[in-house]
Amino acid sequence: MIGTITVARISQAEPIRQDDQNFYLDLADRAALPIDNVYLYLEEQRKARQMESLYEATQSLLETFDFAGLYPRILNAAQKAIPTMENGIIHLFALGTGEQEVYFLE
Repeated sequence: MIGTITVARISQAEPIRQDDQNFYLDLADRAALPIDNVYLYLEEQRKARQMESLYEATQSLLETFDFAGLYPRILNAAQKAIPTMENGIIHLFALGTGEQEVYFLE
């Protein structure tokens, strides 16, 4: 459920007919359609952003053997794909040496 529509009658002399109910249901369906479309559009934008970021990360892997420069490019792509990564910190540890690299996301 996205929202509600309230219908009130001033006079109780005439009850709400089935035609009235059908009209109100149709009105509610028509009001909800653009809202649904906005949700679908936003979801498609999110998916497109993720796909673009994955493409950029893949391109980075294919274009460079400079591993020091590779991390920032992949992290940048991940940050675009995952908006909650904005303004965060990522710590990377080398498995063999335990060396730590810190990236500040802005």
